[in-house]
Amino acid sequence: MKPVPLYFIAGFLGAGKTTVLNSLLDSLDGRRAGLIINEFGAVGIDASRVRDASGDIFELNNGQIFCACLAAPLASSLIQLAERGPDLILAECSGLSKPSTLQDMLTGIRKTSAGRIELAGLICIVDGPRYPVLSRTVQAIREQVAYAAAVVLNKTDLMSSEQIASTESLLRELRPDVPLLLTSQGKIGLTDIEQALREKPEIREPEQEYMGWGSSGRPKSYYLHSSEPVLQKALEGFLRQAVQKAYRIKGALPAREGGYFLVDCVGENLVCDHREGESPVLGLVIIVPGDGEAGEGFTSLWKDETGTEVHVR
Repeated sequence: MKPVPLYFIAGFLGAGKTTVLNSLLDSLDGRRAGLIINEFGAVGIDASRVRDASGDIFELNNGQIFCACLAAPLASSLIQLAERGPDLILAECSGLSKPSTLQDMLTGIRKTSAGRIELAGLICIVDGPRYPVLSRTVQAIREQVAYAAAVVLNKTDLMSSEQIASTESLLRELRPDVPLLLTSQGKIGLTDIEQALREKPEIREPEQEYMGWGSSGRPKSYYLHSSEPVLQKALEGFLRQAVQKAYRIKGALPAREGGYFLVDCVGENLVCDHREGESPVLGLVIIVPGDGEAGEGFTSLWKDETGTEVHVR
């Protein structure tokens, strides 16, 4: 039986991984994909934003996919997916994934799956406008690029030609031997990825440089839940201040006027869209640097801006 190709989709928080994943799903052309969605926090948000893949979705939460703590759940999920006969498997990694252990992890997967799964490649999605600054301080970003088989420079529509050239140069310094694809709004097809991965580079061995999390420590994840509906103006006031202390804020909260607010905040980009109906998940996931804001700070800020109670854990 032909092994099922496995694609890892990596990239830092807010780089556009879920958008790219949806774009790949739109380009399957009749093929069937199994999905694994990995989130660093204890509560899954992204799985609710993935379009119907005509296949199966497994969620791996509360850790990053290349950590030993998720090795057994990952292997189990991959084997169950392979048994259901997909044409390929797409695994969206947490934005804080650390793939320096990729080689060791694949050895375990080959043994456990008896050769039913083979690595097609790790694709790293790069947030073009933010990469030059964040790559200097966030070790996981450099690590994701360093272990990629192909790099996708996303959000080029928000960059000047000079910025694109400069960022390309930075990426080439770190990984000169892999394909570099440019796109905007996450628009890329599966055939584009397959062509880029025709000549796969060797997987790098773990390197001391990427051991640990760097000077800011292991990032922290908080889950904010409020059962009380909120006004949009108050929620936006909270988000504008909270995102200054966070890598990423995403999720959904009930709206005072009915429906819910879909939230996605990265850097200066703040999205707080009102939607009708009911959200499959209610709550906000807030990811901060290891030496960043404590949960009590977000609790206090929420009360100041909204005048309502909130639970943060």
